[in-house]
Amino acid sequence: MDKLRKLQAEKEQREAEAKLQAEKEEREAKERLKMEEMRTQLELAKIQAQASQQNEHNLTKARRFSPGNKVLVLLPTEAKKLLVQWKGPYDIIDSMGLND
Repeated sequence: MDKLRKLQAEKEQREAEAKLQAEKEEREAKERLKMEEMRTQLELAKIQAQASQQNEHNLTKARRFSPGNKVLVLLPTEAKKLLVQWKGPYDIIDSMGLND
């Protein structure tokens, strides 16, 4: 009878260990899934930021000014260097580059 109880106890212990192992594997799988989801979200945010920057870049227009044209210039104010305002019109005297 002792052998039977001992075998039963060993069987229950193996089943408990198997259950713990299965739970551990499930937790690890959930953690891997969570990490992969975070990587995917970061990659998506990176792609969206790049697309946004590309759109902004595509919206800028190449401007060509010729001598005699009148233009407004965005300059810092006299009181606060970080505050800017449009000033002008100023006359173009010489063309120096693509976006003068």
